[in-house]
Amino acid sequence: YTISDGRWQEIQSLPVSLGEVTSLRRTSDGATWVGSDGGLYLHRESDQYWTAIAPPDVGAWNRVNAILPLEDGSVWMGTNQGLVRAGANGVVDTLPAPDGRPFTEVTGVARDGDGRLWVTSGARSEILRIDPDGRMQRLDARTGLDHAQIHRVSIDAGGQPWFLALDGVRPDGSPSPGGVFQYSEGRFARWPPAAELPSTRVYDMAEGPLGELYFGTGAGVAGYVEGTWRHWNRPTPLRASQAFAIDVAPDGTVWFADRYRGVGRVEGDSITYYTGSDVLPNDEVWDVLVDADSTVWASTQGGLAR
Repeated sequence: YTISDGRWQEIQSLPVSLGEVTSLRRTSDGATWVGSDGGLYLHRESDQYWTAIAPPDVGAWNRVNAILPLEDGSVWMGTNQGLVRAGANGVVDTLPAPDGRPFTEVTGVARDGDGRLWVTSGARSEILRIDPDGRMQRLDARTGLDHAQIHRVSIDAGGQPWFLALDGVRPDGSPSPGGVFQYSEGRFARWPPAAELPSTRVYDMAEGPLGELYFGTGAGVAGYVEGTWRHWNRPTPLRASQAFAIDVAPDGTVWFADRYRGVGRVEGDSITYYTGSDVLPNDEVWDVLVDADSTVWASTQGGLAR
């Protein structure tokens, strides 16, 4: 489906095998990459053609949780089995971790302003960093992550990475809270304002047109604007306790999804929800993306909506 002027329209000619859509990314040329439990697909609006990229193997390689398209035409994918790179020439390669130990259940892939690739997993308290020269390094609690599980990495307008974490467990059995981490000179450190987030489980972050920051957390949506926090959580106006995915339109409108109750739009103190079969193929929405022309895309358990 596509939303324009408040009205949804169905997308025609979706691939039969698209299946459960889990992640979305938009490139500067208007193409949309769609990750699903059936693999990776490319949609070009100019001709309505879809292109499928075959995974390196069946099973967990097919489950695409994160997508990073680059200017050279290559696409990096985070899958349940590990990291995959599809070259512009169509060759698909798997990338082993530097020490031979597996890095599975990848949930985040991003490139910062210095050209470094960051690979995260919400099931792990460690991060893979791939430098522009191809050198790969595994970073863990010894670099300041404190055993938090790093779910996703988001890049701000200045090219700086933000690491969004879930709660973890230290070796002594004590809890390690999640939150928000920043990276500088080889070390991770907690972002101090994140202490006022409504939850230590932080799933996603998006930056608004004026530099405002919005976070999807285990207890709703939080916005940080000019040093002041604002929260949207239950019992009102949210229908669910968490906000799993979040994005901001060019006009500053905040869109989010909680995985269970469709797509939400923040409107002042209230929330408008888009749900039901007349709007979405399924209300279990895993990711939401707003492109440069304010078109809203949603990946759902039943397919893709726009």
